[in-house]
Amino acid sequence: MDRINFVTSTSRTLDDKLLGDVYSVVAPSMRSNSGYYDPSSIEVALQAYEPHRFREWSQPLLLSIFAYDGEKMVGTGFLKHRKFENVTTEAGGYLFGGFILPEYQRQGIGRKIIETQIDHAKRIGIKVLRGNASEASLKLLQDLGFVEIGKHEDDALKSKDGAKAELHTVELKLQ
Repeated sequence: MDRINFVTSTSRTLDDKLLGDVYSVVAPSMRSNSGYYDPSSIEVALQAYEPHRFREWSQPLLLSIFAYDGEKMVGTGFLKHRKFENVTTEAGGYLFGGFILPEYQRQGIGRKIIETQIDHAKRIGIKVLRGNASEASLKLLQDLGFVEIGKHEDDALKSKDGAKAELHTVELKLQ
């Protein structure tokens, strides 16, 4: 991981080039989960990360994190405010868009991105972080202190048997 450079921003504009780079990480990362999910449903889920759609639903961002190997983007992660039951919008944070290119997985990049999200959330006064975890990412989030608080069916993803895929809702309370 020594050669990986992490770039964080609280105000970086997600321009077309950057959004294209994000998609170039998200697509192969999601497709690498074909052992868990039906490949055709992965293609449907990927539509949300097409640059014009991602720009619409991801804003406003509190933090963007990009991992680079030289000029090549190899990982992403984002943080934004989110209101939860009994938690105000200002005190709630939502982690999303955590993707690592398959050939860079299991090298500590995802862990570093999530730790950076947690540190930033603490600095700006977020009290509760939540996110959705796939089967592939659940253990890492639990290792970082998140607890599973529920499951829900994903609208786009389907499991290999054709049923709607379940995602794990995870939460970390910050002090």
